[in-house]
Amino acid sequence: MKRRRFLRIVSAGLLTAPFAVEAQQTAKAYRIGLLCAVKCSGSPLTDGFRQRLRELGWLEGSTINIETRAAEGQLERLPDLASELLQLNVDVLVAVSATTVVPAAKATTSVPVVFFGVSDPVKLGIVRSLAHPGGNVTRFTYTASYEYFGKQLEFLKMAVPQLRRVSVIYDLQESRPNWWPILEQAGRALNVEIAPPLRVRGPETFQDAIAQSARMRSGGVIVTSASTTYAYRELLTEQLLRARLPSIAGLREFAEAGGVLSYGINLRAVAMRLAEYVDRILRGAAPGDLPVEQPTTFELVINLKAAKAMGLTLPPPLLARADQVIE
Repeated sequence: MKRRRFLRIVSAGLLTAPFAVEAQQTAKAYRIGLLCAVKCSGSPLTDGFRQRLRELGWLEGSTINIETRAAEGQLERLPDLASELLQLNVDVLVAVSATTVVPAAKATTSVPVVFFGVSDPVKLGIVRSLAHPGGNVTRFTYTASYEYFGKQLEFLKMAVPQLRRVSVIYDLQESRPNWWPILEQAGRALNVEIAPPLRVRGPETFQDAIAQSARMRSGGVIVTSASTTYAYRELLTEQLLRARLPSIAGLREFAEAGGVLSYGINLRAVAMRLAEYVDRILRGAAPGDLPVEQPTTFELVINLKAAKAMGLTLPPPLLARADQVIE
């Protein structure tokens, strides 16, 4: 009896084992699409996103697959690239910069879209409200308000007390972005004129923008943290240093690359929150029920080596306010 029972157990196990293995092998691996304006690799945003997904238990090539599409600075390609990702049947589409958000949101009303980069998603019409996005789009704005542009100007003025005129380098589509009036207001309070904006369309246009800034007799530059300026920040900060133009940008990676100052959000922290939202959506949460978050913490980073290379002696009050000083 014991022998017959043993054989029945073994036979049952042999019969069910292949089905168990097959079920394990055919378990769904979720597919995540990353839409990038310039490139999808080598960024604290995308690297931090992948890292946090691993920490949350998602394994690339096993439980998730990440598909990437990058426009390489050709922003007109973004709608087609978003469509390509959707044709791959991605479960979540992640738009990782301000210029990619609208093409991603317009490409689908059913696939969840998780974004980072825009300052006013309600005004753009991609969510109904910050607290209750409603549709298939949610996540993280770049800033709670445009007031931080005034703080950037204030810090640049502290670094360069004789500052009287500032240029702004950016790569957005607008001729004058929404935050321009706030920057001009801050300029009037600090007795600093804001020169006409200098729009760059690629790294090959950096030198011309810097030359125009010099012709306008600007004593410093504010660099907006957008796709092209961020992707080629090493080249841009090198050219600003060569022109001896002190600069401030919105992300610490600019200061790390050789800019004098940066004041803004921590990109890696944002990336981790992006991953956490994707995790919640893959586990069943509806994006329309997840509130759009806004940054609450900003950091000031000073590159003392870059400042000294430009002949700047930074005042102790400015150094004391820094979250990090790079020497």
